[in-house]
Amino acid sequence: MLWPLVAISLLATRWAMDLPSWVSWLLLGAAMGLGLWRAKAARCQPRALLELLPEGWARWSPAGGAPMEGPAAAHEQWPVTTVRFPACGTTVVFWPDTLCAPGRRLLRRWARSATPVSPLPQFWMG
Repeated sequence: MLWPLVAISLLATRWAMDLPSWVSWLLLGAAMGLGLWRAKAARCQPRALLELLPEGWARWSPAGGAPMEGPAAAHEQWPVTTVRFPACGTTVVFWPDTLCAPGRRLLRRWARSATPVSPLPQFWMG
């Protein structure tokens, strides 16, 4: 959806006023095609999986990578949440708003029950 908006905003600039209308439509069509192609590519990408295990452990299975499991700590600073694996130095960053309501509650419950494995404070703002 962003590519057509970019093309429309470019067509609204002063330099684009002198363009012939067929060039403007061609630019808009190319932006739409590029946007659709990028959306299809993003949709076909394999997804990663973060599993919250009991007692503050988590399992991270990245797409195309080796899974890791161990103690982890969740930190939220709106609008992002991070889950840190201090043993291997990996940090997973994501937007918790993309989770369903039960998923957000589970994440908050898991973070409160996890034992602290890093000196960073755990806090929740939502």
